[in-house]
Amino acid sequence: METKAAIDENTIYNIIKETGGSGITLQQLSSNLGLPSKQISLILRKLIEKKKIAKRAIKENGKSVIKYFALEDYDSQVIYIKLDEVINTPCFTCKNLFKCGNGSYISPQSCYKLSEWIFKSINSA
Repeated sequence: METKAAIDENTIYNIIKETGGSGITLQQLSSNLGLPSKQISLILRKLIEKKKIAKRAIKENGKSVIKYFALEDYDSQVIYIKLDEVINTPCFTCKNLFKCGNGSYISPQSCYKLSEWIFKSINSA
């Protein structure tokens, strides 16, 4: 049996999901559900931690407004990827693999081995 908090979480998530790309404010949720904004805020925080919703500042009529948006549920989607080409990337045999990353000195953007491999893959296709 679901607890009251779980039911409220699901209800709030569904309301946010129904708004689609327009999002919804805390005040709108509070007035729609007839619950205090503090209680809704706690539930929203849990939904953000579970990565079910996102909180964004949006400009409306020249004012910054905080709105909540539903995130896609990627756990239920199945994605098939052919790994034949990925396995051959130079990254898997590189001695700097664990030092490599966006914003660091060694990165995919500045790696000549990766660039060569990409160009060869494009030219052979």
